[in-house]
Amino acid sequence: MAFGWRQADLAERAGVSVQTVKAMEKGESIAYESLLRLLLALGHGADFLRMLESPHFPTLRAQELYLELSATDTLKARRVRPVAEAPR
Repeated sequence: MAFGWRQADLAERAGVSVQTVKAMEKGESIAYESLLRLLLALGHGADFLRMLESPHFPTLRAQELYLELSATDTLKARRVRPVAEAPR
């Protein structure tokens, strides 16, 4: 509605069927690829990708532990192999 598009317009821009747009609007399950296509067409693809990058925790305690450890720099990445020095 914000763009003034009909369901068919959004479906065409996203490369999905009108039935997929209707299913999404009803809150029904749609394919991951279709969701990404719709979000990109609506200008929200970057938000979705950023959400996928964030860590997911099975419990609130796991999230609290992660935050505690990251505050103490315990989770910083460490190299396993030394980096070869460049020739001089």
